Parts: sequence; C-alpha cells; structure tokens
Amino acid sequence: MDTTTSNEGREPPGRGHLFIIDGDLTRLTCDAWLLPTDQYLTVTDSFKEHLPTELRSALVGRLPHGGVRATTETPPSDGPWIWVGAVGDAWSPGASIDAQRKFIEGLTIGFAEGAHKQLAPRAAAEQRPVRLAINALGSGHGGMADDKGTIHEALIAAAMKVVSQGIDVVIVTHGATPYSAAQRARRRWLRANGVADAEHWPCDGSRAADLDQAAADLVTHASSGDLVLFLGAGVSAGAGLPVWQSLLDTLWDGHEDAVDVVARRGLDVRDQAMLLAKRLAYASPDSARSLSDELQARLGKDRYSLAHGLLASLGIRESVTTNFDCLYESAVRASAAQNVAVLPYEPVRPNQPWLLKLHGSVDREGIVLTRDDYLGAADTHGALFGIVQAMLMTKHMIFVGYSLSDEDFHRLVFEVRAALKLATGSKQKLGTVLTLFEDPLRAELWRDEFTVVSMTGQLKGTDVEKSAAFAHAARQLDIFLDLLAYHSSSVERFLLDSTYDSMLTRDERKLRDLLKALLDDRALLAQTGVGQELLSILRRCGLRDEPVDPPPHVSETRNNMERQDPAQECEHGDLRAACIECLEGPQARPARQSTPQARLSPGTGADGAETPWPLSRPLAKGERALTFDFPVNHSFLRQGDHPITFRKNSYNRLAQAIGHLDHSSRPVDVVNIHGQLMDGRVRHSVSGGGGEYYQLNCHDPQIIDGLSIGDVIQVDLIATAHRPEIRLSRR
Repeated sequence: MDTTTSNEGREPPGRGHLFIIDGDLTRLTCDAWLLPTDQYLTVTDSFKEHLPTELRSALVGRLPHGGVRATTETPPSDGPWIWVGAVGDAWSPGASIDAQRKFIEGLTIGFAEGAHKQLAPRAAAEQRPVRLAINALGSGHGGMADDKGTIHEALIAAAMKVVSQGIDVVIVTHGATPYSAAQRARRRWLRANGVADAEHWPCDGSRAADLDQAAADLVTHASSGDLVLFLGAGVSAGAGLPVWQSLLDTLWDGHEDAVDVVARRGLDVRDQAMLLAKRLAYASPDSARSLSDELQARLGKDRYSLAHGLLASLGIRESVTTNFDCLYESAVRASAAQNVAVLPYEPVRPNQPWLLKLHGSVDREGIVLTRDDYLGAADTHGALFGIVQAMLMTKHMIFVGYSLSDEDFHRLVFEVRAALKLATGSKQKLGTVLTLFEDPLRAELWRDEFTVVSMTGQLKGTDVEKSAAFAHAARQLDIFLDLLAYHSSSVERFLLDSTYDSMLTRDERKLRDLLKALLDDRALLAQTGVGQELLSILRRCGLRDEPVDPPPHVSETRNNMERQDPAQECEHGDLRAACIECLEGPQARPARQSTPQARLSPGTGADGAETPWPLSRPLAKGERALTFDFPVNHSFLRQGDHPITFRKNSYNRLAQAIGHLDHSSRPVDVVNIHGQLMDGRVRHSVSGGGGEYYQLNCHDPQIIDGLSIGDVIQVDLIATAHRPEIRLSRR
C-alpha cells in the first residue's frame, strides 16, 4: 500500500471520487443512475422489475447508438433520477478496441454532463458533489460479454474523466468476479497515469499518517478473514434515515406541543421512547398504531447507502448491528453469492455470512428501544451478547457509524476486558473505531481497548458550518472505506475467466495455464474429496462450470442427423428430404447469400402429414413449422440481443408458421441447444436499401452456451396454439 503522508495532492479542490462496489445499481442511494438499454429502449427483466410502473410505460421511442436521455424532464424529489443509454447492439463484429473505448467514454460522459447540469444546484445546497451510478456497460446483453476486460478498463478511464469535473461516480458491478476485475482496472489506470494512493484517496493532510496506517492494518485483518463488523446508525444516515435523536423527534411528531419539546429532549433517549409508547397506547387502546408500526413507516426504505455497499463489498462474513433497518442485509444480498442469515431469526448454514441484530429488526417483533426493552434485554438477549463477546475476543472488530455509548456495550467490553486480563495478563486491542470527527476525550477513554481513527478534526463552528462539516466527514468516511475495499480485492476472482484475459499480466497468464492443466480430466477431479476441494478453489478463481448436457430429445435429434446415410444426400449437398430445389424445383433455390435459407413444413405433423426433415421435436395437432440452418457468426455471439436474421422474400410463407408479423414484432419462446427455455422476440424490419427481413432477438446469454464461430445450428420456428416457439439444435 502507498503510505505517502505528504499533504501535497491531498484533497484537490473541486475533484470528485471514483467508488466501486459489488451490488445492485437499482437499490443504491445516489442522485442518478444509467439504465442500460438498446435503440428500441428494450429493458431486461433484471432491471424492469425495479422500475416504477409509470416509468415502464414511458420508455417509448428510439435512441441512436450510444445515445442517452433522462426518463423524466426533471429529477424526482424522492429518489434517484433514471437515465437510459443505448448500450445494446453498440458493437459491430470486428470493431477495434479503440472504437469500443470511445463508445463507452461517449456514453458515460454524455450521461454525466446531462445529469449534472440539473442535479448540481441540489447537491450544492447539501454541500456535496453530485453522485452518479453506472454499471459495467455492455458486459451482459450489450454485446461485449466475451471481452469484459476491455469494458472495465474503458469504463474506469471514462469515469476518471468525469471525476475530474467534480462529480462522484459509483461503478456498480454484480458479482465477485466483475467486482475484482473493476478494482484491477482501477489499479492499472492509477499506475499507468502515475497517480498515488494519497492523490486518489485524499484526506485531511494532518490525518494522513493515521488513516494510512489504519487502512493498512484493517486490510491485513480483512485479507486473513479476521475482520468483523459492528454497524451503527451513522451508516444508515447516508441513505436518508435519521440517527437516534432525529428518529425520536420524527416519532414524536404530532404527539406533543412545542412547549414539551425542550423538556422531552432532556430525557434519556430510552425514556423518550418509553414515554412515546405510553402516549400511543393511551391515545386509543383499540386502534392506536404501535411504536413498531411508527418505526416501520420511517425506517422501511429499500435503497441502501454507499457506505452500506462499500462495507458489503469487503466480504466480511460476521457482522453485528444495533440498527433496526434492513439496509445492510439488503446490500450484502445484492453483493454476495449467497443469502445472509439474520440472527436471531434465521439459522446459519455452513459458510454463510450472517448479521446479528442486537436490538431487533423493523420487519420483526421484539424491538429494543424503550427503557423497559433495555432492562429486559439482559435476560432475553444474553446468548446474543455472548456472540459479540466471542467476536471481540477472537477477531478484530471494525466499528462504523457507532458511538460506543450504549450501556449494554459498555458492560460487554468490561466483561471481555476482565476475561482477557485474567487469561493472558495483558491488554489486547479489541478493534478499530472509525469516527467522523476527532474526539480526544473519547479516544482517551477507549485507548486501551480500541484504536480510534477520525476522518476529520473536531466539530466546531456555527450550525451552517457544522452541517458542511458533517457532509464532508461522511464523504471522507466513504472514501476511506473505498480504499479498504480496493486493497482487499484480489485478482484471483477472474484469473480463470477467459473474458478477462486482457487484464492479466504475463506471470498471471502462466499461472492460469498451469491451473487449467489441472482441468484436463474434470470428471476425475469431481470423484474425489481432494479434487472437489480443488474445483471449489478454482471456481473462486473464476472457473465457470461447463454447460449441462442437452436433454435426450435434443441429443437424439442431433445424433440422428450426424448418422444420416450419405446416400440420402442430394446433388446439392443437402438432405434429399430437406432440399428446397429437390422439393420445389431449381427456381426455388436463390443465389448463395449470407442469410440462411428456410424449409417450410408442408404438413402439420399430428394432422397426418409428416415433416420431410428431422425437427427438434414432433409437431402437435394444428402446428406448422419452418426450419433453416444458421451458421453461427460474430453478431450472434457478441451482440447483446444475439440476432438471427432471415429475409422476408425467402420466407413468403413465414406468416403461416409464426403468425402475422408484418410491421410489428411478437414475443416467442426460445429453446437453446441444451433444451433451456428463455424469452425472445421476432421483429419485422426494413433495411436501409429497402429490403424487408425478420430477426430473432434473445437477450438471454444462455442462448449462445456451447456455440462458437463456424458451428451450424438448425432453427425450428413452430407456430403453436399459443405463443410461437423457436428451437435451436446443433447440426
């Protein structure tokens, strides 16, 4: 780690910051995020389910390749502003890497400039930079899935240009492999441009040495799996949730007059909650909302803060919180490959991350908030407190957004301190406390137990100055957590994933080749305990499981085709029963062209007429079918909608097989060569030269599983009684 402590380069004025998290783009608290789509504003299901209903109906019209636009004229007041960008179909086969980089740069900067223009006044009023979020453009359905390394490096370079304009950018990946790759791409960019850690992760100059040392120590603990987390209310403040006193003030709203406010705030927070619970009960015993109902109404948000996302991306497997909200577990579920168990409500499976909610959860019964709740917790939560004590004694605990003022926590630490002193006779640091502001007295109080690290100096000044100081300190904490996440990431996550080959060093490629040599007989590895453990390790290094075997009916059809008697071939090199020229005369065979030719079934299977070629499945009564061979090309493999194009004049009876499609499009069921079902769409289009054609589009990447350039697949278009069906099988 670069531990430069010079003030030079620290906190450059007007500069934004690049954050990287593993999570869910649609659930992050930010000012605006970019929704990837295509020219026709097609939205994949993973994004569509998170869009407001009114927004889905507003996605009409077209965008040029690489074009961006806002979904509403002005930013909403209660959530992020959603923009759309035409990412899909953006790369034509053979496009240069430079062209791909320029495309990503243009899309990213266009989004940033357009959104910043209207969002800047609001952010300035809150004394912070505009914060925009974007995903790894084109790495899914956008056409660059086979070269994700280029995408990540181009996206980092584009984001750094936006950051230089004073805008915060959050790159949100989905999964451990792309997250690790994005961090590697950032590392390569920083080194290539001579940017030291101290410049990219700026902090108050006087605190540089302490923060650098704390970061190095915490990275060591994280890398060894020794780091555990204690989460306080301060982290949820970044998602717009109130901290303790502010929460109580909102709960009291409407239940007191102005004269009571000052007197009520003089009470302990637990007594304030107790008094409110009694007032609610007295107001109307039969119909009054409970305190839990009031909490749910105020804490039931579903967008987590950037700090939540950064902490979840660290991969910490054991966490504790006194928060009632569900935002941290939401962030972990968005980033982890498996679900997080919430204690004490759910059992923990082997190797599953878990979160202990000491004071309960807003979506469950048993909140600990009032004086009575705290007094009863000693008896009812003893086992939970024991878990925290064990963590303090055996791990290194990092405290984020927590003030260490809870009486129960003081008791826990007292017992742990006594036990450690009795057992070892020495004083042991139990963890690291991250605070927004320097507090010399509190640091002295906990000096023997914790390392207290503050992001900025002491909180002073007028209310306006303190408000600005809070915004600055909270952002400094986010930047510090981003530094931890950066140094805790590893290249191992994408080492064996060929789509990231461009990011590997020469030595890493040598190591990759050695590891791949172990996979010559994967079936043998899977038969032994040692082999299974090795496969598990290799999967963590990016190894992807091989496609499942196709179902029997597909294999059987393929084998029948491969075993076809050569005597059945006609002079045109086709099966006699399938050759258009043999069936319909020489005039039926058009000149050879790149688009595939079709064969139309003259009968309807179950109606008594047999099809003259082997379909991938028998036809049911009333069904008709069209079939053709399709040579797998670059467009099919690389473009996000995996197009299969065929000309209308070659299919004058196509409407009989798949329904009337003139000047429209319709959804179809698609079955890939392995028998897996997915959604697709057949569109009617007109080319620039006036020629009409149909195109099958499917945004599910599984459609290309097991296929490569040069393969030939049979495409069966079957008109069923309901939704048309398109089946692919290998020739």
